[in-house]
Amino acid sequence: MADRPFDAKQYWEQRLGSHEGLVGVGNLSLGPAYVPWLYRVRRRVFKRIVRSSGIDVDGARVLDVGSGTGFYVDLWRSAGAGTVVATDLTEVAVDRLRARGIRAEEVDIGADGQIFDPGSFDVVSAFDVLFHVVDDDRYEQALRNVRRLLRPGGWFVFTDLPVASGSTRRAAHQVRRAESDVLQALERNGLRLETRMPSFVLMEAPAAARRAIWPGVWKALVLAPSRLPVVGPLLGPVLYPVELVLTRVIRRGASIQAFVCMREPD
Repeated sequence: MADRPFDAKQYWEQRLGSHEGLVGVGNLSLGPAYVPWLYRVRRRVFKRIVRSSGIDVDGARVLDVGSGTGFYVDLWRSAGAGTVVATDLTEVAVDRLRARGIRAEEVDIGADGQIFDPGSFDVVSAFDVLFHVVDDDRYEQALRNVRRLLRPGGWFVFTDLPVASGSTRRAAHQVRRAESDVLQALERNGLRLETRMPSFVLMEAPAAARRAIWPGVWKALVLAPSRLPVVGPLLGPVLYPVELVLTRVIRRGASIQAFVCMREPD
């Protein structure tokens, strides 16, 4: 019997319904005291992205894809965006966002047909979303939708897990696509890559590592200790300053990477 297709909506409804806050949207395999430190890194990397790429956030119309807890919605607001619209695949996330007074819509970015008008946004962001779009056709459709929603010259900011060498690696709810496939998909959809940088080097899983030994080393040195009652709460603050340095000095890492693209004119 053929395997049933992965039901992303059902998976995330159950996951977010069972785990509130950053733990639900973060890496469930890591200790709950460690996960918030990952989001401290994400906050710093976000500020670095905005500053270094020259995105004019002041008064911008921003669409955030896969908003979850609203972490990046809050960051866009703090950066000076004029309008920030949150979207999520799940009803549970949308309800929680609306309860916070955030405009939120239940949207599947990988589906054909969107509720927003073409060119409605100056910036579209999709942090830690696209590598969870396991179907390649839906991944391509997501990029088409992003281009449609952006004004010409608008910005697409996202994170992915590209494999620098070798073929695409697949798991149940995550895909590490070959870097060449990611870059070609962006080009096909008129999204010109402007800059990229590592979101993580050490603190998150090296899912796209070239050497097979590195994930095992990471599990022993980071994953397992993060779960321990005594060590877990100490690991985040110890690694946090190291990670901030590494994400500045290392150009490409084996973990999550941030990309900034500009929407080409028609």
